[in-house]
Amino acid sequence: MKNIALFGGSFDPPHLGHQRLLQLAGKHCHLKKIIIMPSFQPYLKKRHLTPVNHRWKMIELAFSRQPAGVISDWEIKRKRPISTYYTYKVWQKKFPGARLFILLGSDSFRQIRRWKNGHKLLAEASFIVGQRPGYPLRASAHSLLILSGKLPNISSTDIRRFIQRKKFSQAKKYLPVAVYEYIRKYRLYQ
Repeated sequence: MKNIALFGGSFDPPHLGHQRLLQLAGKHCHLKKIIIMPSFQPYLKKRHLTPVNHRWKMIELAFSRQPAGVISDWEIKRKRPISTYYTYKVWQKKFPGARLFILLGSDSFRQIRRWKNGHKLLAEASFIVGQRPGYPLRASAHSLLILSGKLPNISSTDIRRFIQRKKFSQAKKYLPVAVYEYIRKYRLYQ
């Protein structure tokens, strides 16, 4: 049975924490494939995201050298919010016989009950979770693999705030070089 992970998010922007999570999962979980799936508009986020063309390019820049990583535009093409549960069920059908995981950080895992059909997702899906500082995981009855290894204590929200406040050196510390240069070139988040 092959192991496949779905790694969804707004990736606005993709940062070193996202890269590290993908690297740890690829190294420790024997994954055949990690499907990086940017959302069109997440259910819980009310703010407007950076246009898809910019997010897509930044995702390519951030993840192009990840051997197991494959970027999918499946959610983006739907041009509406898609629940993670719905995505999981659709991709389960695309890979019959595979063990399908949801890859995410501990900050996101702790919010799943707030997601649309989050309780169903917890009951049916398997998870690979990276420990983000400040978001410890408690003992869980869910199908859960907790990655060993540290993630940077950063979020896309933090990076956008650094840039909005013109703290470019702070933002740069947490971004892949090519993503930082792209943000500066197109004056994103200012």
